[in-house]
Amino acid sequence: MAFLMERLRPAAVRQIGAGTNPAAARAGLLAGAAAAGLGFAGLAVPLFLLWVVTPYVQVGPGGALHLAACVWLLAQGAELLRPDGAPLAVPPLLVTALVLLPLHRFAARTGGPRTDVAAVDDEWDEFDGFDDFGGIEDEPGDEPGERESGHPGSALLGVVAGYLLVTLVIVVAAAADTPGGLRAADPLDAFGRTALLALPVAALGVHRGAGAWLRLPTRAQLPAWVRVPTWATLPSRWSAVRLLHAPGGPAVALRAALGGGAALLGGGAALLAASMLLHFGAAGTLAAQTAPDLAGRLALLLLCVALLPNGAVWAAAYALGPGFALGGRLAPLTDAVPSAPPAFPLLTALPTAGGGLVTLLVLTVPVVVGAVVSGCVGRAAERLGWRAMATAGVALGAAIGTAALAALCAAASGGSLGTRALAAVGPSPWWTGLAALCWAAAGVPGALLVRLLLSRRSAPATAEASASPWWRSWRRQPW
Repeated sequence: MAFLMERLRPAAVRQIGAGTNPAAARAGLLAGAAAAGLGFAGLAVPLFLLWVVTPYVQVGPGGALHLAACVWLLAQGAELLRPDGAPLAVPPLLVTALVLLPLHRFAARTGGPRTDVAAVDDEWDEFDGFDDFGGIEDEPGDEPGERESGHPGSALLGVVAGYLLVTLVIVVAAAADTPGGLRAADPLDAFGRTALLALPVAALGVHRGAGAWLRLPTRAQLPAWVRVPTWATLPSRWSAVRLLHAPGGPAVALRAALGGGAALLGGGAALLAASMLLHFGAAGTLAAQTAPDLAGRLALLLLCVALLPNGAVWAAAYALGPGFALGGRLAPLTDAVPSAPPAFPLLTALPTAGGGLVTLLVLTVPVVVGAVVSGCVGRAAERLGWRAMATAGVALGAAIGTAALAALCAAASGGSLGTRALAAVGPSPWWTGLAALCWAAAGVPGALLVRLLLSRRSAPATAEASASPWWRSWRRQPW
């Protein structure tokens, strides 16, 4: 009897503890702590090496670790205070990506399916379905090497808890007041911002690893009183609404929105690179004046590289039209120039006296965004056989998604560089999102045009069709 109970215990435990798994929570706790430690180490090691080669060794290694803790929190949205009491809250987006990448990867590995090691070990003790003791045959669900669920809910809880435990230690280290250094303005606010950023990143990682987690229930699984009517069950008086039905439309709209956002950021990066090439001499002169020694120039170069994604977002906002604030509004339709911009090499590329190449890129970037949205949606509409109303609806959804991405990037790239005129720098999320929506909405007629051209090209050419005018072929399209 004891033998049979021991053989049946794993299946019973799996049935009872299907919702929670302490082992998955413990594994997630270790993974979250390791992700936070790896991200902090990747930031602390370069800063420690810079401290070694600089002549300011009297601050000690604790000062380098304190600076790394402050930059780690700044990259996740926390606000710092400079030695003069001025705020500093512009997160370097490249450092943000490098810090959050280990969290996403560790969460994906923790929340993913795992191999039942016990079932693999039992394979060596079995022969023709029976064990060495002549016991009962294993159940079909206990086959060797079976892939079991990684318990994504428990894994997510553990990953976030482990990440926040290390964050708590880093916040305490950054809140310490060191002479002549940075410090966290509000430790509680820094901890909360880090938690708000870590939770969705870890959730996306666990979702990526688990695959089946966070799936929406089907219509048959919902109660009758909450079932949403499908397109086929709509009344006949809603025939106009049926025209919006596009099979696979949400996925196409998401891909088109991501494509539009990538085109916008790529255009901003190209605009920034062109402006930097035009002002390369001024940037080199300013870098030589700001940091006369080799170690200082290396640190300045690393800081400029860390802020390159911010500059790309600002350049994209400038190309869209609203521009960005830096002691004054810089936009294509205004001549406002900041009276005293900060002495930073990357800011020598401000598009105040652009050239032919810069002006051409400013005019090209919004057009490329609309072209990418229209091309993605139009090709999918022709391949999936959508109607014109469905194509326009998906294109409009893609434009809204592109605007949301632009607004999110604008909000993440700005902040504060000081007081008064520099209290709020960077693009406005609302105006940037609205401008991106207007430019990406040009993809609606563009998607219809691409759909029409592709359908005309793929239709069989007949003598009657070639002899008929173009407006008759337009009317024959499947609207």
